[in-house]
Amino acid sequence: MYSILYKMIQQTELFGNTHKSFNFNVLKNKMDNDQGAKNNNFTETKKYFLKYFAKSMGDYFYKYIPSENEDDGEIIKVPDKSMNCIWRQISTVKYKIEGIEKLQTFCIKNWFIKEHRMNFSIASEPTQDRFFTSKKTDTWYINISKGFLYKILRNIVNFQMK
Repeated sequence: MYSILYKMIQQTELFGNTHKSFNFNVLKNKMDNDQGAKNNNFTETKKYFLKYFAKSMGDYFYKYIPSENEDDGEIIKVPDKSMNCIWRQISTVKYKIEGIEKLQTFCIKNWFIKEHRMNFSIASEPTQDRFFTSKKTDTWYINISKGFLYKILRNIVNFQMK
């Protein structure tokens, strides 16, 4: 249970924590660099991908799009056809582990869909943070609300009654 909670917290720290747009070339460079690393767990590749993509219950995908004008970017639901385009552009990497003769493969699609078990529910709660958890259900949520329209709320007593 601790490792699942740790991974959820780790993803909530990553998702949307960038001001740069997603770039396939950066992802491919990270995959190439991780391919030559000793531990071959593709940590930097996974971290980069998780800054931009999240999975919700029901196998829907969400993408974070940074905004230059606002503090928070936009979270959009990615249609299946668009995700298929993303998966086609990301190649599978083959790498060698010392002591094992057969080449190993890393495919970010397989990792994200099958191994990465962090699923969120989607909510629109202007009073909550970008990520929040329900104490009743222990469900983690991605909040797609950007907050209240008016940031400075006036007390109802301050309004004139006419």
